[in-house]
Amino acid sequence: MRARHQRLGYVITVMALRLVATGRTANAGTFVVDRTDDAPTATACTAAADDCSLRGAVIAADATPNDASTITVPAGTFLLTQATDCTFRTTNRDAFSYDVTVHVTSLCLSAPITIQGDSAATTIIDGTQAGNVALVSQLATVELRDLTLTHGRQQNSDYGGGGVGNYGTLTLTRTRMHANSAVLGGGVYSYGPLTVFQSLIDGNFTEGNGFGEGGGIFVNRGGSATVIESTIADNTADLHGGGLDVFEGSVVVRDSTISGNHTIFGHGGGIQTFGVPATPVTIVITNSTLSGNSSQNTGGGLNVNPNVTARLQSVTIAGNTAGTQSQGAGGGIEVDITSSVTIRNSLIAGNTNAVSGGPDDCTTNFYGNSWLTSEGYNLVADAALCLITGDTTGNQLNVDPALAPLADNGGPTLTRALLPASPALDAGNPAGCTDDDAVVLAHDQRG
Repeated sequence: MRARHQRLGYVITVMALRLVATGRTANAGTFVVDRTDDAPTATACTAAADDCSLRGAVIAADATPNDASTITVPAGTFLLTQATDCTFRTTNRDAFSYDVTVHVTSLCLSAPITIQGDSAATTIIDGTQAGNVALVSQLATVELRDLTLTHGRQQNSDYGGGGVGNYGTLTLTRTRMHANSAVLGGGVYSYGPLTVFQSLIDGNFTEGNGFGEGGGIFVNRGGSATVIESTIADNTADLHGGGLDVFEGSVVVRDSTISGNHTIFGHGGGIQTFGVPATPVTIVITNSTLSGNSSQNTGGGLNVNPNVTARLQSVTIAGNTAGTQSQGAGGGIEVDITSSVTIRNSLIAGNTNAVSGGPDDCTTNFYGNSWLTSEGYNLVADAALCLITGDTTGNQLNVDPALAPLADNGGPTLTRALLPASPALDAGNPAGCTDDDAVVLAHDQRG
């Protein structure tokens, strides 16, 4: 599959949260923003001119928490500069929910709200590095559509997500998270359900003094993320999870590309996973590409830790690198003990170990007894360090797949095409490639 890497070109960070409503006169429903300043008093949002700022519309919509509202935002750049009181419900590290009030510049979304922009290229919400761009309360259901959120910065690890800190239910549709930063979740931090659809998460990073995780997205305990037809690219974590970090949560990635992400000190350049016996992790990847990611330690493309179940179907893991400094293994994928990894109709090739300088597509014996369970019709270009069990029907080991570089081959994302001489051409399951529910896929990653 392939993910279109739309370069809209904006920069970094903002802080969190929401405003306690004051003096609005409009009814819940549709609020049309008609000014670009950040005036918290412009809450009327009537047919009159210049009476509805973005912040004012959010305050007005939050004042009716039981009613769904749509805030329409025109093309333009909206700088968040005015700090106001924001009351929202959050969850602490012990999964205990509580209300908190803080004085911040962030848009605080505590009601069912859809913010509709003109397009991600033209409607820009800039956090001015003063805090998160937005924070979603645990009680709220929010959708952000056709926007770019940029320059959010959250240095308080209790409120992650430089672009958005999500404790409720959040959907990003055709939205870009670019150049935001936080200790956890440079682009997005999610403690609740998160859906990313036809969106771009790029150029975000963590600022954790060596302990930041989830350069693009951080999914925390009990949270979940579904990534569809999207790109997570060129994000950086100083510790784990350059693109995506799943900590005791669950993730589905479908028809998407994760590329060019990096960890400075830790594991999982593209994706990092971590579970415990009481809270295991499940990650399902279908019709997707992990390419060009790198980690200082293990799992350049994907790092599968203990207490993790990973299921891969119709996935390409290629051109990733592990061990960029003194150690590392699993340039493509690293499988740890007490984890379960199944793979079918997939390709792992061209991944490297920077320490040895040699190929390292899959490592299953770095920490002890672990293996990759095949469900048939896979190609692994270098299986020297990879113990493969299960159904090996149609598998091709230690062969060059003849892959083209990551490029726009049609569809919503960048992909790596098979060259004419590739042994992987027409080498999938003749009965059809299937998804996680054993349903035959009707299309490839390009759609």
